[in-house]
Amino acid sequence: MKYEATRIFRTSVNENVNENYDADKDFIVSYVDAYIVEAVLDYFGMDDPLSSPTRHCPPSQPQTKDEKQSWAMMEFCEIVKTYVWAKDEKTSLCQESVVECM
Repeated sequence: MKYEATRIFRTSVNENVNENYDADKDFIVSYVDAYIVEAVLDYFGMDDPLSSPTRHCPPSQPQTKDEKQSWAMMEFCEIVKTYVWAKDEKTSLCQESVVECM
């Protein structure tokens, strides 16, 4: 987190979380939100939030609500495994063994 604060020239982030908590919390929430969006976009092969997925597309056939929820849970579990629990950078960013969307 300190690296990201330095990288974007955010010098007001204090290492002591007890000082200036609200401003630091806002930075951390903003950083985590941006990381989540980027992870989801990368996982689904999307250029921006308004584009269509090019990988890991939802099934094209009509499904029940339970099937849709099951698909979404499975995909988001994979996102967490890939981007959050990955042990090294190669695992987290280079898994390309996926079926491309039409």
